[in-house]
Amino acid sequence: MGVGISTDRNRVASRSSFRDSNRSRSLSPDEVRANFAGRNLASDGMPMFDGQGEQTRQRTLLAQLVQLVEPDHAFEIVDSLLLEFGSLSEVLSEARLPKLRATFGVAVADAISHAKSVVMEGLKQEVRRVRFDPTDARVLNYLIGTMKGHQDEHLHVVFLDSQCNLIVDEPFATGTWSRITLRLRPLLRRAIQLDSARMVLVHNHPSGDPRPSDRDIQFTKEIARVSSALGIQVCDHLIVAGTSVYSMRIAGLVA
Repeated sequence: MGVGISTDRNRVASRSSFRDSNRSRSLSPDEVRANFAGRNLASDGMPMFDGQGEQTRQRTLLAQLVQLVEPDHAFEIVDSLLLEFGSLSEVLSEARLPKLRATFGVAVADAISHAKSVVMEGLKQEVRRVRFDPTDARVLNYLIGTMKGHQDEHLHVVFLDSQCNLIVDEPFATGTWSRITLRLRPLLRRAIQLDSARMVLVHNHPSGDPRPSDRDIQFTKEIARVSSALGIQVCDHLIVAGTSVYSMRIAGLVA
């Protein structure tokens, strides 16, 4: 399983630097899902919801959105959406957008896409207000939302200043690691252009297993070595698989 990341501030000591987060406990998939869905957590960390009630709430919220463009058939469309894609998260997935447009029309697809964009922009605004720390639920939620739904591997790069504040985060490559490796020079050029002192690499595992492959580890060590020579630190490599996030730094695979 992935190395866990904590959002429980009572169990994580106050940190003065990005490196100190190895004190954290593991963050369960349920806790990540609860944060991402905006649900409250009980004091013992257990989600406070019942599954049936949540499904009803999600159906109603999605219907309210669809109602803006299809006021007469919103709930029928939503039921068809959920039947077709299986869950709200899959309906919102960027990878489902072409099929969404083809099956349910441009108006419905665009309304859902724009709504997700607004949510993601709100999450990003929260990330900008804090030091970029993968033990922070706000950061986790943003990264999970950013990487969610891709059917192939994507490399996303977070560029930070010397104080671990977000400068910008950008998608950088898609496909096999051989292709991503070929883009190492443009990646470093971009970091220098932004005057970035630190980087966090983020990529997804569509398989659902967040554990790094040997190639993941090799690539991370290679880019960390080259970046270090340029005065740029690779702080972490995070692997997102569904609602699980694996931190190579906490696992001891990034110095």
